[in-house]
Amino acid sequence: MDYASLESAIGLNWWDVDPNLQRAVRHHCPAEDLAWAQSKLSDFGALVGDRIARNADISEVELGLPLQGVPLELVRARLSKRHFERATVLAQLYDPDAAIDAGWVDQTIPEDEIIEGARVVAQRYAALPATAFARTKKQSRRILAETVRKMMEKGAKGSDVFSALRT
Repeated sequence: MDYASLESAIGLNWWDVDPNLQRAVRHHCPAEDLAWAQSKLSDFGALVGDRIARNADISEVELGLPLQGVPLELVRARLSKRHFERATVLAQLYDPDAAIDAGWVDQTIPEDEIIEGARVVAQRYAALPATAFARTKKQSRRILAETVRKMMEKGAKGSDVFSALRT
């Protein structure tokens, strides 16, 4: 799919317009689950192309959606302490350089270098000793994973991240 040929993502069902995604789902999804998966992905694609795309440059707080529960804990784990309150309570949005500083992203890459950049990162990770990498990654995320798991088991607010967007 030539994404650059699209004038806007707003108003599109992102599932319907992406034959690559549809092909991948048909290939990887068990036949008995395919109809269900396609239905859910179509619903989600419509949501993303409408409400989410229309509000992409508006923070959750500005939309009247309090950031709470699981999403809040994921943001807390990702952002630097000095940016956490600004990004959540004060609803600050970030340009690419500030997003790196805050911890939203690790780096930005020019569009024409994305594939090669991803390949370099993947090769770097692949070169690491697999057992040490897996154990370190698991241990470094253990507390967050336990917190999120407990919240989801209790049905904590925000455990269904997209429920508020459906209304």
